[in-house]
Amino acid sequence: MTMRRRARRVRCLVGVAILALLQNPAMADIVPDAGTEAAVTQCPGFGPGFIRMPGTQSCLKTGGQITISHETNSASSDLFAETSYVAGEPFLIYDLVARDRAVLQSKVDAMVTFTAATPTDHGPLVTFAALRGIIDENPDQSLFVDQAFVALAGFTVGRRASFFDFSTGLSFKDGYASSAITNLIAYTRPVGLRGALTVSLEDNRARRVEDGVWSLRSGDTLPDLVVSGRIERDWGAAQISAALIHLADDRATACCGKPDDRLGFAVSAGAEYRTRVAGRFARFIVGGAYAEGGMSYLGGLPFASDYLVDGNGAIVPTKGFSLLASYEHVWREDLKSTVTVSGISARMTTQALDWRPTTVLATLGTEYMPAPGLMVGLEGSYYVDSGKARYFGVEGERSQTDFFKLTSYARRQF
Repeated sequence: MTMRRRARRVRCLVGVAILALLQNPAMADIVPDAGTEAAVTQCPGFGPGFIRMPGTQSCLKTGGQITISHETNSASSDLFAETSYVAGEPFLIYDLVARDRAVLQSKVDAMVTFTAATPTDHGPLVTFAALRGIIDENPDQSLFVDQAFVALAGFTVGRRASFFDFSTGLSFKDGYASSAITNLIAYTRPVGLRGALTVSLEDNRARRVEDGVWSLRSGDTLPDLVVSGRIERDWGAAQISAALIHLADDRATACCGKPDDRLGFAVSAGAEYRTRVAGRFARFIVGGAYAEGGMSYLGGLPFASDYLVDGNGAIVPTKGFSLLASYEHVWREDLKSTVTVSGISARMTTQALDWRPTTVLATLGTEYMPAPGLMVGLEGSYYVDSGKARYFGVEGERSQTDFFKLTSYARRQF
């Protein structure tokens, strides 16, 4: 695709997005005329928004959103880490590298969702699909199926959000916490009135963090086994999760041939608490995770892979943890503020090398709703990335950079 055609496609999608953002929200409340009234019979048994399809027992609900965002990055340097091997042992070169300041990035993110529900003898058969389109600086992203799954009698099959995940915070920008959409097969069993226990086999290709030097994941690995328990209460919700990860490297080492497979794991816990502060609605979210061999389960750290192969030809899982705290305060029905603080710390250790990267993110934002379904917001994010290594007992210097991002956005839900 030429630059001229791509620019025309961007302008077209931006134009459509702006029209959708500015559309009168009252248009969604138009009452159908007598000729179509029979075709839009409501389905109260499946919740608001579902409409019965003529001549069937199936009900359909459509929705979606369009988000336009602009982000300015003040970073003057980035943390750079290059992995290699020296005399058969893992070796690392890390430092700060200069970059252009005040880089402006624009993005259009559109999603359309379809939910169909059909009553059966085993409960409702639910089919969900989400089609997503993204236009940004990455020319490879355009239109794709974000999610597509079916659910019946507790079973879920298809592509959807991992059952391990809890929350990435209440801010516009995600905090550091697990967030993955993957192919899975799961069974969920209700526990009590508002609890659930889920066992899920999940494709790990979307979660792999590898550098191609220290780690190169095999294509023959088994799916991750995820178990999660969740409760919903009037005060909020809580969840605990665990994942078992099969680690296999797809190469042969000079000393010992192909490394033996290893098992990694991840565990997490999170809670959401809803209350009133100074007479206004407020929400708190806290969460934490620990992993060995699964950096994506922490939220992803760009300076550490899931594991490395040491000088003895063995897979050594990366150890790390992540923490997140988020707060939302609703000042008025049309105005709210959010603050989220999160971070990841990891450690990759062999007999020769000890590499310790960390990252911290603090976000503060305000969102205003000028009309139902239309939100505009402004958010500032402060990042601190650092890393320090020790090689054969010799301590290296700590490299650290910090920078600020300012994001403005408009989102139209329908």
